[in-house]
Amino acid sequence: MDEDLIGRMPTLPDDGRVYKAIVVGYGPVGRCITEILEDSGIEVHVLELNAKAVEMRRGMGKAASHGDVADPQTLLDAGLMAADALMLAIPNETLVVEVVKGVRNVNKEIYIAARTNYLSQGMMAKQAGANHVTIEEVVTATEMSKAVMMGITLGESY
Repeated sequence: MDEDLIGRMPTLPDDGRVYKAIVVGYGPVGRCITEILEDSGIEVHVLELNAKAVEMRRGMGKAASHGDVADPQTLLDAGLMAADALMLAIPNETLVVEVVKGVRNVNKEIYIAARTNYLSQGMMAKQAGANHVTIEEVVTATEMSKAVMMGITLGESY
């Protein structure tokens, strides 16, 4: 993991609480989120469709369950009512929006961070109740623009 990024992360309050998060999806994005949260001291429960990934995580002594987030019971079984945060790292935007709506109906306090590819779906996830939405096309445009500006100002060429 990028140590510079971790160094810029906010730290948890020193209040003796155990903070808990559920990460839905354990592909590259979900694994990265999980690593950062765990390195920050947050207990993470991963909810994943891939049974082998769940077995691997459990084999490391980490919390994980196999299930489809489209079934609301899977989130409840993963500890939704006791969790401080829900991270939706799955690439299915339609499902992300539906999950946000469903979670908001049962847990008004949980912090929800969602991932979408497109701005339109990101806006829908926000309207459904997500606290934060990372929109991949916006992040890509921002990072590419930064790279061009750095390249021009530093006089980089190929």
